[in-house]
Amino acid sequence: MSVLDLTRAGINFLAIDFDLTLVDTHTEGRWPGSPSELAARVRPNLRHLMNEAMDAGIHVAIVTLSPQVNIRYRLPQLCEIDFFAGAIDISSASIDISCQLRYGIQIFFF
Repeated sequence: MSVLDLTRAGINFLAIDFDLTLVDTHTEGRWPGSPSELAARVRPNLRHLMNEAMDAGIHVAIVTLSPQVNIRYRLPQLCEIDFFAGAIDISSASIDISCQLRYGIQIFFF
């Protein structure tokens, strides 16, 4: 499916999971390397898809449970993802799993 197909279908929001989707590894919430080392593991086709989707006016988010703030904020810059607008962090011990699955834990908008 192309970005053109997404826009024709009326899709205006694309959420991409982080571990084992955007990056080809599972960080397990404790990546031992640098953000640059993890950026090298970002799947090129998803980097391209995210930029193309944003160019087409589709809102893009990376969704993750990872608590690694330094990586979450540096990775988009290192991967040449065009625009990083901000983050909404809704992780909380008081949020039950059904709420987590419904809304995502940490959603990063681009």
